Amino acid sequence: MRAGRVLILVLLPWLAAPVHAQGVGRSDDAYHYALFADGQYDANYVEWWYFNLFDQAKGLQLALTYSILDPDNISGFGMAAVSAIVFTPNGQFTEIGSRPASAFHASTAQADVLIAGSSDAVGFVQVLSDDAYRVVGSINAGHQISWNLLYVRQGASWKGVDRERVGLFPWENMSWLQYMPGASVSGVVVVDGQRYTLANTRGYHDHNWGEWIPFTVTWNWAQYFEQGLDFSIGDFRNSPAGTVSVSVQGQRTAFTKDEYTLSHSDWTYDAVHGLFFPMTTWLYAQRDDTVLMVRIRAHRTLPVVPPPQLPLPLVPVIYEQTATFTGWIWRRDAAGGWSAVRSFAGPGFKEYTGVTVARP
Repeated sequence: MRAGRVLILVLLPWLAAPVHAQGVGRSDDAYHYALFADGQYDANYVEWWYFNLFDQAKGLQLALTYSILDPDNISGFGMAAVSAIVFTPNGQFTEIGSRPASAFHASTAQADVLIAGSSDAVGFVQVLSDDAYRVVGSINAGHQISWNLLYVRQGASWKGVDRERVGLFPWENMSWLQYMPGASVSGVVVVDGQRYTLANTRGYHDHNWGEWIPFTVTWNWAQYFEQGLDFSIGDFRNSPAGTVSVSVQGQRTAFTKDEYTLSHSDWTYDAVHGLFFPMTTWLYAQRDDTVLMVRIRAHRTLPVVPPPQLPLPLVPVIYEQTATFTGWIWRRDAAGGWSAVRSFAGPGFKEYTGVTVARP
């Protein structure tokens, strides 16, 4: 079977019980453009559904995105895209399969998304139930990759940012939903002819949407999941918006931006884009009842830039990184004393965004 052709998935047994959302329904993960389309800044509308996975035994880490920019093509540069960021034992790469905006179709009731394609790029997300999504796609470019995966939610959904200002102008607003802060992933991925069969692999899914100028919004983002615990950072570098969240056995604690501090070190220079990016990040967060400390050590990095056909005077560069997370959580007891309640360690993902005038 040729790489690049969408594979047929035989649904594998769901090896872990799903965890239902708390206060979040299917429509929260649906297509939101109709809520923003008012004729003012519609050309700046962006929405994407992001999925990742990590199979430690196979050395495979993968991030997949289904996105739409300027759905009505007001600017003339409206675009749908299927993207894959791939880390394997044999190497790493990013492929973006771009299509006209008219190739994008999505439901306003749930996260059914279709990017109708050609032989170069195609993909869809299909909602099977509140807790299970089928995620399919292929890109045939410099590298050939195809995937057919089942995501089963393992952590309670959480909306981290709800139409908050993230850019320089008041209308630059973004929402961020972690619909699957943890997931069990099964299925098949084929990378340049190498077939990976996955079962009960650790995964994650979130969803961003809103209106903003691409090069005015930069962020620090990170995500980690293990059974019974999920952790995330959604921090906007040039904005008062930001949040950190940790959930332990269904009890979620969220920290506002004035309750946490991020510190970066071990900077590396990206000569192609003329930017530095960090390899180590420390987080310290504290509120009345909880203290959280996390060290995030990046291992492999891929810079991701918008497709070259977009005429941007400044170019955002997203440094997608695989990383090891080491964290500690303390809680205050009824007597006012502090005690350690959980530590965690393992692999996850992080991002750091910069802006450059250089384009390779």
